[in-house]
Amino acid sequence: MNGCRMRMSKTTPSDKAKNKGRPSVEAVNIWPAPGFSSIQLHRGQKVTQAYPRHWHDELYFGAILGGTGMLKYAGSSHATPRGTITVIPPGEIHANHKEACSFRCMIFDCEVAKTVFENFTERALPSISFRDAVSADARTFAEFVELHRLLEAPHSTLKTDSAVSHFLYKVVLRYGTSGLPPSFAVGQEDVAVQRIKQFLHDHYAERVTLSELSRDAKLSPFHLNRAFCRNVGMPPHAYQIHIRVSRAQLFLRSGRSIVETAAATGFVDQSHFSNQFKKFVGLTPGKYIRLSKKIQDSG
Repeated sequence: MNGCRMRMSKTTPSDKAKNKGRPSVEAVNIWPAPGFSSIQLHRGQKVTQAYPRHWHDELYFGAILGGTGMLKYAGSSHATPRGTITVIPPGEIHANHKEACSFRCMIFDCEVAKTVFENFTERALPSISFRDAVSADARTFAEFVELHRLLEAPHSTLKTDSAVSHFLYKVVLRYGTSGLPPSFAVGQEDVAVQRIKQFLHDHYAERVTLSELSRDAKLSPFHLNRAFCRNVGMPPHAYQIHIRVSRAQLFLRSGRSIVETAAATGFVDQSHFSNQFKKFVGLTPGKYIRLSKKIQDSG
């Protein structure tokens, strides 16, 4: 993926001497989203920086968590206070200024984002364009921050695939210029959902993608996810995690170690396993083992 054409400032020793004693800690981090080579994540804290006119080769999303800023785009200036989200299509020239600003940004390869949207909705999209560059919609802001945090660490492939697809779908639906996607016929979705449920039971430890499930179900990812939620009460990734935790309980009761159980049930690491196990069972795996042993001994 091409990098952003931006100029980043550096702090010199003389600058440090001038700023000595000031209670400001400025930091910017940039890294690829785990499992998504086409998505780059940015996170900044207390950044004061003037970015000259530039453009991105990719689709840019930015959310202001603290401080304030100003965006110059399409001949207009837009204030970007806390709680606003900025959307800049690829190739659009803009400039901005950040003042003691904390933010999260996400940069998508535009063609990949377009393909994700088209696969998700089964609708061709000529291009991705938006009516507004800045939005103060609290719902979209919260959804973006939630997705950014989710992508910071490894998770179930099915979960991250679904989250990225849903976010792109909702943003294009709310702010895009291409109109609404068409409605879908119900067809044989109940049969398809039952087939997917069985597939997830048979392959609970595997890294399954939403695209793979949709091909097997012969439904679009959007249609499959909607039908699955309506029929089962939860999305496919949550259903898969529930199966993994149920299997993990059996493995732990049979004497397998926590490390062995986490690997056997498909969790990305022991920490992820422990968090999900406690979320569903209400106990950490260690406490579950001790309680199960106590029950067995008393019996």
